[in-house]
This record gives sequence, structure tokens and C-alpha cells, in this order.
Amino acid sequence: MSSGQELHGMLHELMETFEPSYRLQWEGLKDSYRENMLRQIVGFEIVATRIEGKFKLSQNRTREDQANVIASLENAEESVVSGVASMMKEQRLGKIPSEKEGG
Repeated sequence: MSSGQELHGMLHELMETFEPSYRLQWEGLKDSYRENMLRQIVGFEIVATRIEGKFKLSQNRTREDQANVIASLENAEESVVSGVASMMKEQRLGKIPSEKEGG
């Protein structure tokens, strides 16, 4: 378990890394509301001993759904999020293949 100051530092680091656009919203909350939220959050750290990844970019969805996901991700302010749209395009997701491509 972490102290209030450690927890605040953890949340700041997580927001900067994963949701930088949320930081301003968080800082704009009333102090009493933010402090109440902090009392209900338990901060912890885990040491990873193994990491496994899976390349999943809505392949199980229809091409139309994929195209909608790509369009939505492209509009994101965070480059990491909009970069996922580029990855999806590179994998030819959301695109209806032409007859020449075997579709």
C-alpha cells in the first residue's frame, strides 16, 4: 500500500504515460473531490517476470466496424493512440480487398 503522496505521484506518472489529456481534467477537479477519490484508490507496484503480447486490432470485427475504429483512433490527440490506426491500416484492416488482392 502507498501513502497519499506516493499515490499522487503514481497517478501523475500513469496519466502522463497513458492519458496525458486527462491530467488537466484531473487537476481541474475540486480538491475535496480529488482527495475523496484518492482515499478510495489503492496504489501498488508489480514486478513483471514475463510479458506475453497478442496482436489484436479488431480482426474479429466486420470490415465496416474496423473502418469505424480506424477513423475514431485517427482523431485521437495522443500519438500512441492514433498510431494504432496506422498499424491497423498496415494490416489491411477496415479495407475491403479488391479482386486483384484475392478478395
